[in-house]
Amino acid sequence: MLRYEDKCEIVCNDNDVKATGDVMQFKPEDRLIVAIAGNKIQLNYNGKGMYIGNKLGMEFISKGPKQYEVNLGRQR
Repeated sequence: MLRYEDKCEIVCNDNDVKATGDVMQFKPEDRLIVAIAGNKIQLNYNGKGMYIGNKLGMEFISKGPKQYEVNLGRQR
């Protein structure tokens, strides 16, 4: 079963500042909504492995949260 981390790195394209945001909502290859410093930023998938969004007149990009696989073991 695939799971995703609850934090991800966001980069401001305008000034190259990196920040870690809390993932509020994530749909792989569709949309990513992240909270950073009290601001909610929606990023949409661009089809090339990146999520891009605008807020406060600045452009933000992210690769999304890291995924990992959870092995639930033997199920009955």
